[in-house]
Amino acid sequence: KSKEKRVTLIEYLKQEGFSENINIGIVDVGWRARQQFSLSKILHHANIYPLNGIYGFYLSLMNPINPINKDKYYTFFDAEQDKDIIGYGGLYESFVAADHGSCISYKYCDELVVPVLREERNINMINWGLEIQHDSIELFSKKIVNSSIKYDIKFDDHKLFSKLILNKFLKSPSLIEAKVFGSIKMFEDQDEKNAHFH
Repeated sequence: KSKEKRVTLIEYLKQEGFSENINIGIVDVGWRARQQFSLSKILHHANIYPLNGIYGFYLSLMNPINPINKDKYYTFFDAEQDKDIIGYGGLYESFVAADHGSCISYKYCDELVVPVLREERNINMINWGLEIQHDSIELFSKKIVNSSIKYDIKFDDHKLFSKLILNKFLKSPSLIEAKVFGSIKMFEDQDEKNAHFH
C-alpha cells in the first residue's frame, strides 16, 4: 500500500514540475524539518532529487532531524537565543492555518493527480474567524513591506521588531487576545486526533 501511495505521490511531484534541474524550497513554521526530510527521501528514491538539494526556510527549528544529501535549513529565529518565544508551536501553526483540511494522500482524477484533503473546508478555523485573520495578516504584511522599502528597514531590524511584538503578545496578551486565541482548537499531531485549546 505504501509503495502504491509513493508512486502516486511521485507522479504528482513530476506533474507539478519537480526535477533534479530546479531549485526547490520549503517554507514552513518548523519544528523538526520532518516534511523536508521525507520529501528529500522520496525525490531521491524517484531519481529527481535536485542537484542543489532542498532549501528549507523555517520560523525556527527545535531538535531538527539531520538534513540528508545536500539539504539546507535556514531559520528566522534561533532555537537557543529565542527559546522564550518559540515554544508556542500550536499557536504559530494557527497563524498559518489554511481554509481547507490537511492533505492526507493523492489520487488520479482523469489524467491528473490531485491531493486528497481530510476535509474540503477547515470548518473549525473558518467558524473561529480565519478569513479575518488572513485579511489582517495580508494587510499587515503589505504595510511592513511598504515601510521596509520607504524607510530602508534592514532584516535584523525586522527580527528585533518581531521578537518585541511576539514577546508582548505571548507573555502578556490583552484579555481579548487571550480569549480569542485561547479558543482555537488545536491539533499538534499529524493525524489530528488529539485536540486541545491554548
